[in-house]
Amino acid sequence: MISVHDAKAMMSAVLRPGSGEVVLLEKLAGRVLAEDLFSPIDLPPFRQSSMDGYALVQESGRQRYQVVGETRAGDAPGQSLLAGQARRVFTGAALPEGANLVVRQEVATRDGEWVDFSAETDQPGRFVRETGSAVQKGELILSQGTLLNAGSLSFLASCGLDQALVYAKPRVSILASGDELQAPGTTLAPGKIFESNTYALHAAVRALGIEDIKVHRLPDQEQAITEALQRELDESDVLLLSGGISVGEYDFSGRALRNAGVDEVFYRVAQKPGMPLFFGVRNQTLVFGLPGNPASSLVCFWEYARWALRVLMGFKEPGLVEVQLPMAHALHKTAPRASFERALVLNGTVRSLEGQDSYQLRSLAEANALLVLPEGAVEFAAGELATVHLLNE
Repeated sequence: MISVHDAKAMMSAVLRPGSGEVVLLEKLAGRVLAEDLFSPIDLPPFRQSSMDGYALVQESGRQRYQVVGETRAGDAPGQSLLAGQARRVFTGAALPEGANLVVRQEVATRDGEWVDFSAETDQPGRFVRETGSAVQKGELILSQGTLLNAGSLSFLASCGLDQALVYAKPRVSILASGDELQAPGTTLAPGKIFESNTYALHAAVRALGIEDIKVHRLPDQEQAITEALQRELDESDVLLLSGGISVGEYDFSGRALRNAGVDEVFYRVAQKPGMPLFFGVRNQTLVFGLPGNPASSLVCFWEYARWALRVLMGFKEPGLVEVQLPMAHALHKTAPRASFERALVLNGTVRSLEGQDSYQLRSLAEANALLVLPEGAVEFAAGELATVHLLNE
């Protein structure tokens, strides 16, 4: 059995971002860049007015100019300006050749083809956006590893880019085994329980924006589990195997993993819940053997498998958000293993929920955080800071 720290260090040594794929602009939000991006154009791509007003060739002491046409945003810049001439322009409009100043319309008095200015005519360069003043052609605009959001998509579109290479979303297979499991919505037979892990894991994977998810429910038969593993290992980037990973006579998943050629990275972690956690690799496929108990399965997903999936998608900080929060109550832990207790963060404090045994699922439904307790005896007074992993980011 290894510590939580060592388990995560061993995982970290194996994990690498996945392959890249080209995605269109309208579907890039929430994705992570797999390459540096450079601007194909200057921005602005032409000399541009930043105000509604008049473009002119500035002459010292001159206040009266002849108006020669107008340019709206989207128009060609028009004929070059000569000394003593001005052109009506609007915000974003291209400036005519020769113009070196824009005077705001608020200080202008128009009289037919003439315009008089009360101020601002002695400030060359004012309200003029020079070509490439925001971005120059060939300039690095976004770096590999950038998480793309609304602002970055606006930036890419403004530079004329309609697609980008981002890290691909992984393909995920979920396999759940157990002869005792029965589908919800049916009449529960004696000795059976309703199967919940595939629903929980599917929802947790979908919450990461992953759509390619396959689910298989299997009996406790070594051959059936092995065959499903061999098939899904060839078609998945991450495989989640729920149940049968412990050491009972009918826990076949461990043997099935070996039969399928999965190389063990670690097995059994000194933690509660989820001690019989398995992590292994076959070729490029990551394999997690999760405990069959619903609370243990989901906590192990949040702490380990979720992290791996986000690494594959290129996230620089793939783990759950970690914060320090004051305890809402005193807490005393004597168990030697580290613990991830289902907890509720409310009004700036954290509370460990009642019902921490693995079979008790009400606390799983109510939790919005995990209270992280280290190995060995731990004593917290009310108000003392504790480490918390947030589930609802």
